[in-house]
Amino acid sequence: AGMGRNAAFRSRAAITASLLHSKPTHTAGRALAASLSDSALLGTRGAPGASRCGSTPNSSACATAGGGSGACGSGACAGADDGEDAEARGDELLVPLRPKLRSLDHYDLMDAFDASLHSQEEETKRQEAKKKQVQVRERLDGQMAERQKAKDLEVMEQQRAREQVLADAEKLAKEQAAERQRQAAQREELLRTALEAEEIFAEKKRRAQDERRRDYERVCQVIQQDEQKKAEEAETSKKLQNERSTAFREYLKQTRAERAKEKRKAQEEEKKMLAEMKRVSDEREAKAVAALEARKAQLERFSKSLGAPLAEKRAQEERDYEERGERQKQERLQRELEALEQKEEVRKVKLREVVDANRRFAQDRSERLDPRQEADREQMELWRLDNEVGATQDRRKRELARQQRKDMDDHCIAVMRKNASVHISEFGLTDDVRKRELVFQRDRLERLGQEGFRPELSTALRREAEQAAQTVLAA
Repeated sequence: AGMGRNAAFRSRAAITASLLHSKPTHTAGRALAASLSDSALLGTRGAPGASRCGSTPNSSACATAGGGSGACGSGACAGADDGEDAEARGDELLVPLRPKLRSLDHYDLMDAFDASLHSQEEETKRQEAKKKQVQVRERLDGQMAERQKAKDLEVMEQQRAREQVLADAEKLAKEQAAERQRQAAQREELLRTALEAEEIFAEKKRRAQDERRRDYERVCQVIQQDEQKKAEEAETSKKLQNERSTAFREYLKQTRAERAKEKRKAQEEEKKMLAEMKRVSDEREAKAVAALEARKAQLERFSKSLGAPLAEKRAQEERDYEERGERQKQERLQRELEALEQKEEVRKVKLREVVDANRRFAQDRSERLDPRQEADREQMELWRLDNEVGATQDRRKRELARQQRKDMDDHCIAVMRKNASVHISEFGLTDDVRKRELVFQRDRLERLGQEGFRPELSTALRREAEQAAQTVLAA
């Protein structure tokens, strides 16, 4: 950490010395702003190519807010009317860039004064710093190797976990298939038992008829009437069965149409959601590319004074950061796609099971007469109502989750915009705090005046410090 501060101090000292020895061309106040607004003296990340589109450096309308050629990219300023209505939701998610330049203060002048005093002392420490840089680079290489090894182990663990999940899913599918086969065998056994009972009953009936054959002449008329009555009942039952089968087929047809409509609607919603996710991801990637270009430009400026080893180190860190961000992005998209595919597969499986069950029930009713047909019809109606209630609850849950996600996004964007409007070095800084710091540093400002260091700048700050001290004493 100490080596990094010394290296940064040498860079700022060199740039500050070149700026402070230049001839001033403005008044004291404007000279202070002109001399200390450079990004190297302020320690900020100001881009060398400022926007020439009329927007502020923090404006999202300018494509060069984070660095670049100094001109708006892709017509971002001149094409404000391109797709405003289509990107209304995207505009709500935009977050302005953080201010690149902070407000000027007395510490900038004192920093320049200290840099001019210590520039000679820092020259003797460069050889030692180079040795420390080599040692630090070796330690960092070892740490990066250990970190890469840990990442490889983590990838292997994730792969094993995925294989275990797939094995469990396959095992569950086999168990479900075995259960369905067992149920089918049980139904066949019940049917066979019923047929045997019916045959036994028929055999008993034939024996009774043989025993009553002697009374055939006496009860012949009664038997004929019974047979005629049975024939009429069978005809009536057949007509009733045909009517019920027709009504049930109509119900199945209507149910299939409604579910197909719901399926198309769900697919359209998923397509819209995927398109929105892709657009947001493209915007994030564009912002990341702009930030990377700015950091590359800053590395090129630092490499002129810090040397090739540190510049290579910074470049490697930037490449690692870019690769890590790309991997995280791909992993997030892959997880989202897998979740959507799994959800769609579960829904299809449930739909197929319901359709198969309805088809089997309809086939059983059409093949044989069951004395419990009315109970089966009522049970089918209950299942249909349960299915409709479950579908309604699922839709409500999806709508509630979508609304909660939107509320959370709006809250996060509001917090990000609030934090991005303040420079990182000015959090908690007020006018009272600045005046109090000027009073505390009044002796050093007096020394700057005595040494004759940039009198056109130090005089204004010294006068402001005296006024602040008088205000404090008067209070």
